[in-house]
Amino acid sequence: MGIRATERALALAIFGIVVSLILSMLAAAKAPTQAILTSAGVTLTLIILLYSPELRRFTRDAKEERERRKLRRARRLRVVSGVEADMSPYELPDGVFGYEVIFAVAGLRSGTARIKPDRTNPEGYPYPLEVHKFNGETWLVGYIAANVTEDQDGYIDLWMRRKTRSDQLVEISLARLEDDGESRGDRSWDSSAKNIFRLKLNARSFPTILGHV
Repeated sequence: MGIRATERALALAIFGIVVSLILSMLAAAKAPTQAILTSAGVTLTLIILLYSPELRRFTRDAKEERERRKLRRARRLRVVSGVEADMSPYELPDGVFGYEVIFAVAGLRSGTARIKPDRTNPEGYPYPLEVHKFNGETWLVGYIAANVTEDQDGYIDLWMRRKTRSDQLVEISLARLEDDGESRGDRSWDSSAKNIFRLKLNARSFPTILGHV
């Protein structure tokens, strides 16, 4: 398991205090400039190493957002607003997008799901499944692996967030999914944390890949 952001921040704070003490001692002892510069260089290198995972995550998230914005512009979608945030997917007008609260196919089918304008709710829990409404249909938006073909039937993994090996952005019509109780998400209390953003879908057919950048 990787170092969490809070642990990384604590490590950096402790490291900063230690380095400050060392530099103060070097300055008080009138150490050579080269020794002080070396200490500063080591400090900068360790900071970069500590935060390189965050930088990679930021780069990945920025690329994902660019891809999603491009797809929304192509569809001429606007984010849901006002009373639309309390509507079921069936009640929403065409030309909007948002994020599903319940986040599974069952919630979209039954109409109990609500599409919200923000990815994160007020309590901080994520609504990672983006939903588009156009052409009178509800569409699930996510990423598939490069080896998944456009016309593939059967079970497929749709990742709600961009992954290294799942980088094709697609829209999948809710109408294409088999109503067999098998299309489901990994979001549950006993699910694997690394799979929390995955939907396992049973699709009759696969749509054209629209958002691949």
